[in-house]
Amino acid sequence: MSGLLEICRSPPSSEYVTVMEKNGEMKYVSSNMAEPLLGNYPDIRVSRDQARIASCRENVKSAFIPQEKTVWQKALHAWYDQGLTSSFEEIVESKEEGEQENSMDMPSTSLAQVLKQPGHVPVTHLAWDPSGKLLLSSSPTDTAIMVWSVPTEACTPLRRFGGGGISLLSWSPDGSKVLSATLSSMFRVWETTSWNCEVWSQLSGRCIAACWSCDGKMLLFAMEADPVLYCIKFGTLQHDFMLKDDTTAQVKSGSMGSAPMAVAVADLSDVILTSQSGEDVRIGGFVQQMVWNKTSERLAVLCRGPDEKISPFIIIFKTARHPVLQLLPSGFVKGEVGEIPHHIAFQPSFDQGALLSVVWSSGRVGYVPMYFVVEEHIASAQFQHTAVNGHSTRQLYTTPDSCAQNLCDHELQFLGKDMVLNR
Repeated sequence: MSGLLEICRSPPSSEYVTVMEKNGEMKYVSSNMAEPLLGNYPDIRVSRDQARIASCRENVKSAFIPQEKTVWQKALHAWYDQGLTSSFEEIVESKEEGEQENSMDMPSTSLAQVLKQPGHVPVTHLAWDPSGKLLLSSSPTDTAIMVWSVPTEACTPLRRFGGGGISLLSWSPDGSKVLSATLSSMFRVWETTSWNCEVWSQLSGRCIAACWSCDGKMLLFAMEADPVLYCIKFGTLQHDFMLKDDTTAQVKSGSMGSAPMAVAVADLSDVILTSQSGEDVRIGGFVQQMVWNKTSERLAVLCRGPDEKISPFIIIFKTARHPVLQLLPSGFVKGEVGEIPHHIAFQPSFDQGALLSVVWSSGRVGYVPMYFVVEEHIASAQFQHTAVNGHSTRQLYTTPDSCAQNLCDHELQFLGKDMVLNR
């Protein structure tokens, strides 16, 4: 399977930043000309009291703050200075245990609801179900997932043997399934009615990133030290979904009507591309994080290179799920000079296409709007059919109000082009 990134357009030059997607293309401007496009979104910049970059870290206990601080205070400082991984290490390495902390270390019950389960520490992942009724929690030291009823503070453990602790949780948008990845080369997909699960094993490594389609019928995932994106289809069993060994992951399916194989859909192996200013830029590598927008029409992927350094470029794909999953490289999201993306997420209530939020290494939170007409609006648009001299003509005469009010006349001229790209 050839690398998908080889067909990408030229990435932006080092002094340029990404401001938006318009007319199906990512737009870049010089960093000194970039201005916020969304006036109703806050300009967030977290400054450090002592700006520094730590090149090595031997002992987080003595690295940043006095030892009389609580484990949670130390974890907060470790996260602020060196990221989420350091925060987890601070919690794991601390001699303080959650159940041993005195009442002064815990949040006030008048301000917060405290959910505790013996042995379920440290909690590194939380996931609300889409309805907000149930909360899942997991720990890399506990093989059980806790299903919390927050109002009653009652929890039910979901425990299966094999694979070790839980490293990743992801609830499907329709609430019907939950992905739980383990620290080994195995993950499970739970259905949330009877809480039975499928086991997917014999993978090339542990699942490090995953995201669901908007209808919960597709799961994209990536494995550690593997530049390939894989897809599992749920619903009806499709034997023609199987491909040859070099494009499939060996898995074991259960009872949810999933396809018998996870199919490789994109190879993101790193490539050298020439930027718009003629510079050689390395793009792609191993997947670090990926997110799908609420309509499953834009996919953002954050990669790390062979040297384990995070790429400054977030890769954006246009995606179509019918009749088969298709990914088309759309462009890149790049920050200011020297900025590295730490976390990405799509805003769930943006109605003009998709809005990507990025937490940059500088402490800045950036927003990149992607303006396009979503597929469901195109499908619901009314077409007028008339007969002229025995020939049928078709005219798109209505654009949904939610889209039309946000598109200028110039953008509407490109509607036909964007329809082709997104169907």
